[in-house]
Amino acid sequence: MNSVDLAQPLHEWRDLVGGEKEEVRKDQYSLFGFRVPVFLRLPVCVCLFVCLSLHFKLYRTVCFNTSFYLRSCVCLSGQVEKLGDICISLRYVPTAGKLTINIMEAKHLKAMDCGGLSDPFVKVVLQHQGKRLKKKKTTVKQNTLNPYFNESFSFEIPFGQIQKVQVLITVYDYDKLGSNDAIGKVWIGFGASGVGLRHWSDMLANPRRPVAQWHALCPEEEVDEALKKPIR
Repeated sequence: MNSVDLAQPLHEWRDLVGGEKEEVRKDQYSLFGFRVPVFLRLPVCVCLFVCLSLHFKLYRTVCFNTSFYLRSCVCLSGQVEKLGDICISLRYVPTAGKLTINIMEAKHLKAMDCGGLSDPFVKVVLQHQGKRLKKKKTTVKQNTLNPYFNESFSFEIPFGQIQKVQVLITVYDYDKLGSNDAIGKVWIGFGASGVGLRHWSDMLANPRRPVAQWHALCPEEEVDEALKKPIR
């Protein structure tokens, strides 16, 4: 009876596979499981790098827009967005018709610069029945998220008009090249709610005495939208 050596085909198959692998290693380059000719390795890597860069740029843009939308929704729902806090002192003298606003300090401001800091300053605007009366602004504090201002501004407001006055305080990040970016905004006085209304009421209830209060900053867009609504 003739015998068949089964080991011989196995060795031949192993030699064949080994030869193919050796040929691939010499002539081709494996990239994520795909065989790419060696002479195309550099162009393929460059194209892949460009595609990945565009992908992550789009990803960051989508994440930023989604995050901004979610932050706006959270703030509109009544929760305070973490943009920072500002301490303000109010003083009104009825006999002289003089309103004094002291911008004392701010803390935990949102970083607006690439280095993780900001160059904050504060703008104070007085409105009466939706009409702007006067505006003032503080000096710029460089490279800080916890600026100390202690700057006072005085306005002449007759006692008969003080009940209808709105004080709008906006913290900006100073930009030398472009427009200044708003970090957050506070609404105090007529039509305000929460801390803004309570601070104004405390000032009127304590004439000639300065009343200080911390206010949480809200997005400028949210405050501007609230100002457009009719005051009940």
